[in-house]
Amino acid sequence: MFNKKLIFAVICLAFSQMSLASSDNLGLAGNYLCSGYDMHDGGYQNLKASLTLDKKDSDFAHNFGAYNVSLKETDGTTFIGEAAASGNSLAIYFENTAASKPTDRGVGIATVTHDKDPQGKVTTAFHKFYYEPAYQTGGNGSMTCVKQ
Repeated sequence: MFNKKLIFAVICLAFSQMSLASSDNLGLAGNYLCSGYDMHDGGYQNLKASLTLDKKDSDFAHNFGAYNVSLKETDGTTFIGEAAASGNSLAIYFENTAASKPTDRGVGIATVTHDKDPQGKVTTAFHKFYYEPAYQTGGNGSMTCVKQ
């Protein structure tokens, strides 16, 4: 009897790990609305960001997530990139896609929060510092993005 219970427990644990490994248990995939400040461009708001889960390159069994990134400014300028997550830390690479715009690519590091209000609703957000070495002879900025 003991062995059957132990085997059942091990099988249940294995299935729970398999399900974690195939879903975004970090809760980051989705659409975000961002605002921030760039040292060259000044303040901005209503930037739309999207994180799309890359399941095949994520390793949620070890708390790592891989994402494709898309950012769209209010003037239509679009950035694409990648992000790697570990727990509540997010590393992001991004670059603009318009040949007519100045070279604008960079890296960022973000802290992710999942805050619960008194009604139990969870809001996911990240606060990012970014560095753009090629944009207007170099620069940086910060942004806060809230999941919609």
